[in-house]
Amino acid sequence: MQTTLIPQYTRGLGRRDNPAYRRYSRQIATARKKGEYRQAHKLLRRAQQLPSRDPNDPAYRRLRYIRYADDMLLGLTGTRAEQIKHQLGTYLQETLKLELSQEKTLITHAHKQAARFLSYDIQAQYRNDKLAKDGYRHVNAQMALRVPKEVVKKKIPTYRQGGKPLRRLSLASCSDYTILQTYQDEYRGFVQYYLLAINVSWLSGYKWIVQQSLTHTLAAKYRSTTQAMARRFQTIVQTPHGPRKCLEAKLLRGGGKKPLVARFGGIPLVLNKEAVVVDRVPTVTRYERRGVVRRLIASTCELCAIKDEQCIVHQVRRLAELAEMGKDRPYWAQIMLKKRRKTLIVCPACHAAIHGGGAPER
Repeated sequence: MQTTLIPQYTRGLGRRDNPAYRRYSRQIATARKKGEYRQAHKLLRRAQQLPSRDPNDPAYRRLRYIRYADDMLLGLTGTRAEQIKHQLGTYLQETLKLELSQEKTLITHAHKQAARFLSYDIQAQYRNDKLAKDGYRHVNAQMALRVPKEVVKKKIPTYRQGGKPLRRLSLASCSDYTILQTYQDEYRGFVQYYLLAINVSWLSGYKWIVQQSLTHTLAAKYRSTTQAMARRFQTIVQTPHGPRKCLEAKLLRGGGKKPLVARFGGIPLVLNKEAVVVDRVPTVTRYERRGVVRRLIASTCELCAIKDEQCIVHQVRRLAELAEMGKDRPYWAQIMLKKRRKTLIVCPACHAAIHGGGAPER
């Protein structure tokens, strides 16, 4: 790239002026000299619909690129993108003995279609009606990073099913601190990655979906309503962009230690050009399963010791009921009393025998 392609496709110091734009500039200057300010204003609005520089200047060419691992993005100011693609394919095949994927190597127009790179949409901006404080257009032809809609849609099923918020019952048995911390870790990792995008504010809808799942999970834990959970955990935190509402839970600790605090939200969805993207593997949180769940997953009958994926749980209300059966109690009742368990993992045959009074003896 730096030794062959970039020198080959670098030409000129800058674009030449657009003849049509310069013509308007002269007419505006003449109208102002004559005192015709209304006419000058109309001409200025017409001029602002045109680029000040010639976008098709044949004497100006630039080629820039960025690479991350095996992903590469090239930006060309010119009209020979196909030729560059062919040169890259030839170099990879002859020098590195690699083949350029034709399906993944796409050529797009920066103004009409975004290029996908590292889960960002990269596209050129054009807004003739957006003026800066000095009255000039500084947005046009500037490259911008955007959050792709498809990326957000792929994350939604984690927190919504059938159009309704998802209650994550695997978290319902955990502490409030663990529940909020889990949701915040997932939300923060996704949002902070896209703080470089100009449309990062779009993620407010995604935040609402995640928060709905969080409040429904808490409501399932306390057998309450989502409104009550929102009022119970809601608080306000200060950020560089002003106060923000969030949900907060504390975990008290002994020994004079400060309580652990978990918050969901509190991240301003504002473009941050100085944000640092840290590429790290997210920590997978594993939650301890209950004993009956582990035994059921083992798929082994605790009466006949046969492996069966259709094993089910046989349960009694109280162990005292088994003790009242006397010495002639069946074998399955003896096992439950010996293990001091009100549950027993059995295969379908043993389960039918238990309820039929003919459980296998040992």
